[in-house]
Amino acid sequence: MGWRLTFSRHPDEIMKSDPETLVDAFYAAWRALDPPAALAYCTDDVHIVFHFGPMLLFSGECRGKEAALRQLTEAGKGWEYLELKQFYNSVEPGLVRCTCPFVFRHTRSRAILEGTLRHVFTLRDGQIAKFEAFLDVALLNSFLRMAGWLTGPTRAKTD
Repeated sequence: MGWRLTFSRHPDEIMKSDPETLVDAFYAAWRALDPPAALAYCTDDVHIVFHFGPMLLFSGECRGKEAALRQLTEAGKGWEYLELKQFYNSVEPGLVRCTCPFVFRHTRSRAILEGTLRHVFTLRDGQIAKFEAFLDVALLNSFLRMAGWLTGPTRAKTD
């Protein structure tokens, strides 16, 4: 199990050359629901892809920090991260793969969503160049239907 990084300095001052340390820092910022801090570990042309199926507004992909900020902010909006841990499946100089068990609570309805995310980070020059997140779409769709947010072939807004 990995360690947690807490911010005592500006993110640019933290060593970012080690792939696991870099990804740990990204996760620490994301758990804190601080997308700007998470993006400090990314390249200016970062490519983010959420493979969550067509039913969520923030599914899909974007490029660049400005678009990534919108996508990460939208993804976290309306949720409390009760648990999100990462387990490293493989760590290479340019590629990190993680399995992430999670428990999220929807803030308005208090409904709990739990499952496992799979994350793939592509690294370039000591920064995250691409971040892909995979979620079991059938699990997500059944949660959205149970919560009453999905009744037909429309896109669900969860905030």
